[in-house]
Amino acid sequence: MAKRTDLEKRVMIGRKLVLARERRGLLQHEVALELFGVEQKNRISEMENGKTLPDAELLQVMCSLYHVSVDWVLGFRINPELNENESVAGVLCQSGW
Repeated sequence: MAKRTDLEKRVMIGRKLVLARERRGLLQHEVALELFGVEQKNRISEMENGKTLPDAELLQVMCSLYHVSVDWVLGFRINPELNENESVAGVLCQSGW
């Protein structure tokens, strides 16, 4: 059985995945379609509820989809953005500045 701290970490990671998904305006079934090609919203729900964790590759893809850093999801950073300078530069380039 998992130690209590392991459960707390999984729940924290799950909550951050929910927050990141909602910030992007995505629903669980939309994420499942993007990641797996089929509607497996139960799998997304299990990760978001801390029942399971995505493997490293899946976590990286999810973070890219949500535009957040893996470090933030894992609790190593306070700011969820991938890189603020790159984000600002990307917006400026797209707007023609």
